[in-house]
Amino acid sequence: MKNLKLLICILTAILLVTTVFAVLPALSLQPALNTSTMNVGTIGQPRNVDPSQAYDTASGELIQNVYDSMLEFGSESSNITVKEADFPTGIPTIPLNDSVNVGSDVAQLGATTDVPGVCQLPTIKITNPATGASVWTFQVNTNLVFQNWTLPNGNVVSGEHMNWTDIIYYFQRTFVQDSHNSPEWMIMEPAFGLANFDQYQLGVGPSLGNNESLIESLITGFITGWTDASGNQWVNMTFKYPATGMWDILCQTWSSIPPMDFSIEHGCWNGSWTPGWSAAYRRWPSDLFTPLDEHTTTSLYNSLTAEPAMCGTGPYSFTTWNQATDQWRIDAFSGCVSHPWPGPYGSSDPAPTTVIKTGINAWATSNMMFLSGALDIDSVPVADMSDLLEANQPHIPIPGITLYYDIPTLEDDAMFFTLNVTVGSAFMPIVNGVSDPTFFSNLLVREAFCQALNNSAYLSGAFYGEAIQPNTFWAAGLTPTAAYLNLTVLPPWEINETAVYDDLQQAGVENFTITLMCNTGNTERQIAANEIAETFAEINALHGTSYNVVVGSTDWPTYMADCESSNLPVFYLGWLADFSDADDFAVPFMATWGAFAEWQQFSNSTIDTLLREE
Repeated sequence: MKNLKLLICILTAILLVTTVFAVLPALSLQPALNTSTMNVGTIGQPRNVDPSQAYDTASGELIQNVYDSMLEFGSESSNITVKEADFPTGIPTIPLNDSVNVGSDVAQLGATTDVPGVCQLPTIKITNPATGASVWTFQVNTNLVFQNWTLPNGNVVSGEHMNWTDIIYYFQRTFVQDSHNSPEWMIMEPAFGLANFDQYQLGVGPSLGNNESLIESLITGFITGWTDASGNQWVNMTFKYPATGMWDILCQTWSSIPPMDFSIEHGCWNGSWTPGWSAAYRRWPSDLFTPLDEHTTTSLYNSLTAEPAMCGTGPYSFTTWNQATDQWRIDAFSGCVSHPWPGPYGSSDPAPTTVIKTGINAWATSNMMFLSGALDIDSVPVADMSDLLEANQPHIPIPGITLYYDIPTLEDDAMFFTLNVTVGSAFMPIVNGVSDPTFFSNLLVREAFCQALNNSAYLSGAFYGEAIQPNTFWAAGLTPTAAYLNLTVLPPWEINETAVYDDLQQAGVENFTITLMCNTGNTERQIAANEIAETFAEINALHGTSYNVVVGSTDWPTYMADCESSNLPVFYLGWLADFSDADDFAVPFMATWGAFAEWQQFSNSTIDTLLREE
């Protein structure tokens, strides 16, 4: 497919992102049409392929095409309502070589049942109004057919239908695995009032010891399934606490269902509650990966060349992932009965049979490939978007391109400080001539770095003014908004070189060397790191200090591993909402068990108590 052009500009910064851009070059500029293959450019590769473990968008892009989730977001035609009153002259068509302000198109999301998932929309029974406890009952879509997969003996499993046992096993396996670095907390909190089972762990290993029977009863009590007299299959989920966010959660990648036998054959939990199950399968083979991610060493296949394993009921089958060349491929699954993706030129046009996604970290390279037609879709850092726009025209694309802009997103991007860097890290801060893993545990030091970036200039430059700077983790649009909007109470950070110097002097820091790492290809984050480095260079020139900031980058999977292992003294990451509630921002940013807080080695019992009570 060499003439469909969809380009999404990735918006990532220390600011709340409010818009996304998309541009489409004119068809006449491209090579001969090839609708069978879609080539996509990106700046990062997946981290995981197991839906129970994957928690980043690069992984999610692959998983969403291979799997069906418990529920599905509706199609655009039924899920978005355009208000004709907003367009007195009629709803506009979208021509080529033009710009469309999507923010002016007032759209509303609505419930839909036109796109079936693994299950039909559930019926919900509130069992305790005081606590918000409820039971969600789902009818299983047994028409779904799993993609072919191969047994260790070489036999191919074909035509296997979705079964309630696959669903039960998947969620039980997720809880058995009990990974810190996964999305399981979103389901565990309303189910059990827990983010993980750490409080029941005995010693430093994964074993739950004598608590295994208690945890088994919690897990098996949460989800049950059965087949009724008419042959219909059903699943119950029992939540002890409010679960309104589950509508969003069950539509996303972490609620995707592989076949039970497939998972077991590849080395995952064997489905047995025989004593010792936690020692054998909890956080196996690690807290970062599952056997589906790394089945070369954990499965029954015993193959040194085997790739990560995927098997779903979605429109595409996983074909290959060459991590050396940063490229993965999926091919159309002819047995998909739920919702094969519509074609790029309308519902009557077939979707591509092959999708190839390639990591290209240099914008100059991906831009050349995109404009030449070698890529059908490309990811573009906002800081580089001017290459596709007319000179001095912020919303006028170059000839042959249609630009869609002002698309709101519920997303944060932030700079995080690790309060206790892991001993042995290659990025250990050197402060006053010695290694200092707790450099950023000093509030004055954190304040100094926060005031080393010219945020207003950064927002207007790297982000084209299409983002806003929050004063807390509280993203704009979350309810309530009064505290967020009252900037006089807690004003956002701004550059102040005098304060930077004074804070460090007060902290007793005479000199330091620190590395600011970014994921390769993320221009906005690299700009922020470089500007912070320049601020300290200016302070050195003025005061004769030796504040040395080194800026580096590495590929996305390696970068994520270093973040999760607390190896980076400072790291930059974004947070795209899992579900539309403040809890989904408060927990990762502030809870001891939250993704970012845990990697930062941050813990505050008072905050934890408040979060559990909210």
